Amino acid sequence: MIKELSHVINKYAFIFVSLVKRQFTIKYARAILGITWLFLPPIILTGIFYSFLGAQLVHETPNYLIFLFSGFVLWGLFSNGMNSTSNSIVSNTEILKKIYIPRIIFPLSIAVASLIEFAILFLVFSISLLFYDIEVVWHYYILNSIGATVITFLTL
Repeated sequence: MIKELSHVINKYAFIFVSLVKRQFTIKYARAILGITWLFLPPIILTGIFYSFLGAQLVHETPNYLIFLFSGFVLWGLFSNGMNSTSNSIVSNTEILKKIYIPRIIFPLSIAVASLIEFAILFLVFSISLLFYDIEVVWHYYILNSIGATVITFLTL
């Protein structure tokens, strides 16, 4: 399956890259807040959960704020990927009627766009780890990267 996906990406590379760019344009270029809208949902959710549950759990869980933020970053990857890829074929039926494109390229482009968004949020998460003076263990980064890739391709 991976060999078939790489063949489809290589053959339709221009369309694939255009679809990934279109995903970012649709999501962020037309928004009033622009690319900052990528950061706001996990930060707002972290603030809400911290304000309501933080008083009870802050003493039991070390670095509770970072724990919440990491969960919402991963949840954002999964939920955005599932919601977007499940609707991708239906929303692109006009393109499919006009030209031949393998149907897998639409959910795959959205999954890759979600993975790029996750990489940006993971960079912000890494900066927050440094800000809170939390020891960074590099094999966690590798495990998170593998986990994010698996989550992304499970949304297909």
